[in-house]
Amino acid sequence: MSEDHLERALQEMREEDVDAGTLEAAQARVRDQVTSAAGAGCAEFRPDFRAYLSGALGGTRRVLMEDHLSRCPRAARQWPS
Repeated sequence: MSEDHLERALQEMREEDVDAGTLEAAQARVRDQVTSAAGAGCAEFRPDFRAYLSGALGGTRRVLMEDHLSRCPRAARQWPS
């Protein structure tokens, strides 16, 4: 992923309007994943693979998928982009 692409994605996330409840829930999920040895891994992204491959997955979720694929050899082998 290019640095410019990452910067654009980060800017989009900064500009998102997220209510406090959603933000708190996301923070809790991140805390749980960081402190958990197992983590969600591919299971978190599996429902989005088909949409990603067809080009229908957009925005922040697409960026997260690309990051996952770049870091997870198992996912990259199973779902080549």
